[in-house]
Amino acid sequence: MVSRESTEIDRNYYDKTYYAKHLERLARKDRFTRVRVKRVFSLLQPAQGERIVDLGTGVGTMMVLLASSGATIVGMDYSPESLRIARKNFTREEPLRSFLGVCCDGRDIAVTSSSVDGVMAIDFTEHLDDTLLVPTVREVFRILKPGGRFVVYTPSKTHIFEVLKKRNIILKEDKSHVGLRTMNAYVKILTESGFNVHESYFETTHIPVFNILERILIPIPWIGSLAKRRICIRAVK
Repeated sequence: MVSRESTEIDRNYYDKTYYAKHLERLARKDRFTRVRVKRVFSLLQPAQGERIVDLGTGVGTMMVLLASSGATIVGMDYSPESLRIARKNFTREEPLRSFLGVCCDGRDIAVTSSSVDGVMAIDFTEHLDDTLLVPTVREVFRILKPGGRFVVYTPSKTHIFEVLKKRNIILKEDKSHVGLRTMNAYVKILTESGFNVHESYFETTHIPVFNILERILIPIPWIGSLAKRRICIRAVK
């Protein structure tokens, strides 16, 4: 197991200790989780009978909470521990559905070309530097059907929380967030990989009152960047 003080990030880093907070949030279906799922559902719009890949599934939160859409959700993660946890959660919450999980690297997704209706990367891409993200995006393009959607939901590099975390001021830095980016950086990577970006906008934090202040500040030059909490993108093949 990798020490939490180590800067080395590999598949063993994502263990029960790392996922403790994620598991608690899924169990309580707290406001953070409800807001995130609502936003992702709006972007992805999964439909009955569609095949959707949850890239970097973690504890299976999206698999569980989007299962009611009728789409077949396939969880993918390069951490075997993640998939074990996701399977347990999914089986408990959706006992009548089969868990579908694949352990693989995002640069070599074990799925046939042009066979998937949608791919979601929810709080995932910030864990990849450019040497990993670019080939992963190209793999997503490969497995999507023509017209297939790729949804990215990730923290914005410029938000005040991330600025503070980077400096370990009040908030603790997440060492696994090696790929925080701007909206422009994501749009550039996606378009260069062949995608058409249909929607790209910022969302606020889930925190009541604070999110109202953010909505007021977002349109203001410079200071608005500190209020842009989440990058939301829907790209189409």
